[in-house]
Amino acid sequence: MTYAATLAAAAVKVAASLGLPGMDPVILADGANVIVHLSPAPVVAKVAASTPAVRPDNAAWLQRELDVAGFLAGRGIPVMTPSPEVPPVVHHGDGQVMSFWRYLSPSRPQTRLTAGQAAAVAAAYARLTARLDHDRDRPLHGDAGAGNLMAAGTGWVWHDFEDTCTGPAAWDLAASTASPRLDASRILAAYGEPADPAQLEVCQQLRKLHLTVWYNLYAERLPDLAPRAAELLTLWPEP
Repeated sequence: MTYAATLAAAAVKVAASLGLPGMDPVILADGANVIVHLSPAPVVAKVAASTPAVRPDNAAWLQRELDVAGFLAGRGIPVMTPSPEVPPVVHHGDGQVMSFWRYLSPSRPQTRLTAGQAAAVAAAYARLTARLDHDRDRPLHGDAGAGNLMAAGTGWVWHDFEDTCTGPAAWDLAASTASPRLDASRILAAYGEPADPAQLEVCQQLRKLHLTVWYNLYAERLPDLAPRAAELLTLWPEP
């Protein structure tokens, strides 16, 4: 049984204990978390996979995400919401931590770092964060890339609020504008407010640093991602 399948089985067991009927789990994503549709119930389990390696209290992060999504939904913001089928709290089972979300029908069909690499990444983080301007911090999604915007039958909805935080607006913009696959000029035009070019450049570099850390973490379980992880590491040469 793969690690993702093990986490899916844990989600099924917890969901059954909460009164959900017989389930045929379908793994929708395997990354920082394993996302499982507990078919045929309209419920999706989000089970922490790689995140516990970098978050001492992973349950607190998941609970904050549930709270943020519930708060936003209550104010009419189009977001993915916690499942109404189970209590909107973090659940534990078989040594795993997880949360449960409403299933939305879609409208569309590593290796560990060496000491030197870790030092280079840490130095880049210190250098870049020192250049951030926090005078105009605001609430942020925290990971507002296109992958966290879902085209559902009801329209576009935001999801994955685990990384909700405060900071410069450029951080949320950088999640999309730093991607070579997207048209940054169209994204900035749609934003509707002028973006500070210097802060945006810093946040785009921080976004690439963020991806470097996560891809190298993913590659520990998903060897196919090792080339991308190694490619990102070349952005931060060792001294």
